[in-house]
Amino acid sequence: MRAEISPSLKPVLRALRGRVVRLVGLGSSLQALAQLSSKPAASALCQPAQLHREQLVEQLERLWRLSRQERQLLGGLDPQKADLIMSAAVVYERVLSEFGFDEMLVSSRGFREGMLLVGPAKAAFHRRLGVADTLRLACGNARV
Repeated sequence: MRAEISPSLKPVLRALRGRVVRLVGLGSSLQALAQLSSKPAASALCQPAQLHREQLVEQLERLWRLSRQERQLLGGLDPQKADLIMSAAVVYERVLSEFGFDEMLVSSRGFREGMLLVGPAKAAFHRRLGVADTLRLACGNARV
């Protein structure tokens, strides 16, 4: 899975060269990973939580050692996401590593809240895009 994600990120990395960028992640999987790392996502009134790359790598290694049943019993993780959380952890770890980030902010808001801000037409468009295309748009490189 790591080998499949990295090539998709390379064009985005080139587009970001020389820019000061802060990585912000959102979604329930990232919030669960932050909570598993003892870094709960903050409420809207507080600063977002930070998830460090080392914490993410530790969680990834821990999750792979656990059985599905053991992952379902983890506090802070929706039991129905016991398998999905591992894929999400790999994606976040690759993004941090490939972009050279030591940490990312963990938003307490999700994709749907963001889509409310851009409206239904743009929301439908973004749902059809892949990760790399969405990142290109976010970085101002609209080659989709």
